[in-house]
Amino acid sequence: TRQIYPKSNPSNAGTKHLAPLKTGLIGANEEREVIHGFTTTGKPVTLLETFVVSNRMSFPGIATETWRVRTIAIGAHFSSANEALFNRSWVRFDGIAQWLAYDPFAETHFFDPFYTELTVRKPQRVQLGTIPGAKLYTDSHIRSSRDGDERWTSTSEAMIGIDADEPHTLNWHFAAASNLRSLAELLYGRPLHLTKLKVELPAEPKAEGYPPYAEVEIYAQMIGGDDKLPPVSRPPMLTAPALLEAAPNALADWFAQYETLSAALHLLSTVASDRRMFINVRFVLAAQAVETFHREACPGTIVPADEHAAIVTALTAAIPPDTLKAMRDKLKGMLEWTNEPSLRYRLRALIAFARDGRGGVMPAYGKSFIDAVVATRNHETHHGDKPSNLLTGADMHWAIRRLVVLLTVLFLRRLGLPSDAINVVVAGHQEFRTLWTTMDTP
Repeated sequence: TRQIYPKSNPSNAGTKHLAPLKTGLIGANEEREVIHGFTTTGKPVTLLETFVVSNRMSFPGIATETWRVRTIAIGAHFSSANEALFNRSWVRFDGIAQWLAYDPFAETHFFDPFYTELTVRKPQRVQLGTIPGAKLYTDSHIRSSRDGDERWTSTSEAMIGIDADEPHTLNWHFAAASNLRSLAELLYGRPLHLTKLKVELPAEPKAEGYPPYAEVEIYAQMIGGDDKLPPVSRPPMLTAPALLEAAPNALADWFAQYETLSAALHLLSTVASDRRMFINVRFVLAAQAVETFHREACPGTIVPADEHAAIVTALTAAIPPDTLKAMRDKLKGMLEWTNEPSLRYRLRALIAFARDGRGGVMPAYGKSFIDAVVATRNHETHHGDKPSNLLTGADMHWAIRRLVVLLTVLFLRRLGLPSDAINVVVAGHQEFRTLWTTMDTP
């Protein structure tokens, strides 16, 4: 066992005693909540969410086991991802430097005599904003090294620090890091890798000069991750400083709404970035993203529940008594969902909200566009007779992209951006500007 001392009282009361390490083989598919060990250099390691996939007994010889591990923590021993131990964390993901407008390098060339001056500057820490239970700030780490007489390497990593008001669980810090990455994904219009998560917890008292905390590197197998994402090559639609200038409470608003809108956001991210899917699959997911966003952001029914119940009762009673049971069951099932807004209703409502009273904007989002999207979605999900306005090929592709623009604008509205700021963001994006303001395609 090992003791972890809370930061408030490093002496005796309130210490946390971790579970002892169990030894011995266990059966395949059995789980062990936590495994403690050490690296070859002596660093403590905690393995979380582990299970055995195979084992082998050799006589004579050494018994071996093959394990799958979801989370590895290097730097400390602790017993659970649900223990409130961690005061701070640092997160890094693809494109974070551009998103934070972080540029620490300044290069100056002199041609007579010929030499180059390279300055690497560690930017000042800046508070980004607050989220429930924590403050966010920018941070960075600079490393330099020399390889022989001719090569000098300097690396600078931008990060976001999450400074919690009180210790939180590893899962809480994971969720906060994921929420920040998802906001950047919205503004980049593509998925991003979470490349670093480092957490901090109070450490046992050491000799003078040692920090009163331990930094723990976290490595995790992320669900739904894609190891083959292309590198970030385009700047985001909006940097973090520009976002907070236009909407100072954007971060807090994002965290407050993330759980509600995350399903629609994940669908949007998949549709916007994954061009490897068949186009009709992307179209169905885009329509689903619209429905999911409206259902979560604008909950409600067509009529009050008690009024709908009376309508269903009256219509059910009107079914002829000699109706085939299969037909009766189908009609009753359909009636139960008649108070749910249709895709057509949802599209109209979201487009009207996005227009914000500006009738001359979004000319391509008229009745013919809505009719075609609804008819195509119905055909792709049921495959009946082909409607005359069925979207195919390039028409389907640009309809998908217009739905992506619509949802992106709606998410920006939910972040608190005013219409003028959204217009500037859209105007700066060549494809979005064309799809949003004209009937043309880029």
